[in-house]
Parts: sequence; C-alpha cells; structure tokens
Amino acid sequence: MPVGHRDGHLQAAWETEPKDGGVRQYNSRQPAPAFQLLAVHLHPLTIHLFYCLTMLWTLNFAVAQWTPLPALPAGDSLADKIVVLTGANSGIGLAAAHTLAARGPAKLVLACRNMSTGAEALAAILKAYPRIDAVVWELDLADFASIRAFGERAAKELPRVDSAVLNAG
Repeated sequence: MPVGHRDGHLQAAWETEPKDGGVRQYNSRQPAPAFQLLAVHLHPLTIHLFYCLTMLWTLNFAVAQWTPLPALPAGDSLADKIVVLTGANSGIGLAAAHTLAARGPAKLVLACRNMSTGAEALAAILKAYPRIDAVVWELDLADFASIRAFGERAAKELPRVDSAVLNAG
C-alpha cells in the first residue's frame, strides 16, 4: 500500500488492513518512523546485502589506514628542481614536505599562513634533512594582497618554479 500524507504528517499505510474489511483510520498526528518507510519497500535480502557490503567497506577502510605506504621509487630525484608547497605546516602538507625534502630539491619553499607554525615545520624538516635548502614564506590564500606579495617575491627571488604542490585552501 502506498504511503500518504494527511495534514503534513505521514500515514502508516503499511499497517495491516482491518479484519472486518473496513477502511483503517490513521492518526495523522503520529508521524511514521523513517526506518519503517524504508523497510516497506526493501526486501530483507536487500537490506542484508547492504549491511554486508557496508561492513566489508568498513573493514577495508580500517585495514587501509594501518597499511604502510610503499617505498619511494629509486632514482626519482629533485636535485635541480625548485618546489613550492602550500599548507606545509601541518597534516598532509607537512608529510608532503618531508617526502619532497627526502628527494633533495634545489630549493623547497614552504608557503604557510602562520609563520610561527611554518618555522616549527621548517625546523622539523631541517632536523630530518639537514642538507636541504628550505625556506618558509608567508602566504594566506584568503588574502589577495598576500597572494600578490607571494607571487612578486617568487618572481624576484626564484629563477623558476618547477613544481607547485597546492595543498592549502
């Protein structure tokens, strides 16, 4: 039986019909639970299959979170490259900064909104990779004047930019 509306509330139309064959009167002040609306249209095996697939996806996700990353390919060097990395002071950007520093670029520019956390990230990178030429420049992608100043500084101080990893924003 279809589910209907009355006075802005759902009617519980999936309920059994009255035994006397008459028309059931619905209480329009009692909204129908959403799970009952879904259950009326889905076969129990469909619900079970959906549950099993959800559990498999959850298990796969959990295993993937604890699987170590593969080793970096040998020979991929950034020895003569200038790399700019935005959002390098925390999270994925900091991990990317460590990965790029391991490749030994000619210059690594860490573009960060907060210079104090950028300096902490730079210290961590220099501690792990002391021979790297890395600097922290201020860049706030929410401020157009900061973007313009960063671009002008890059044009003056860098001969070129070989790679830009745009992680921030």
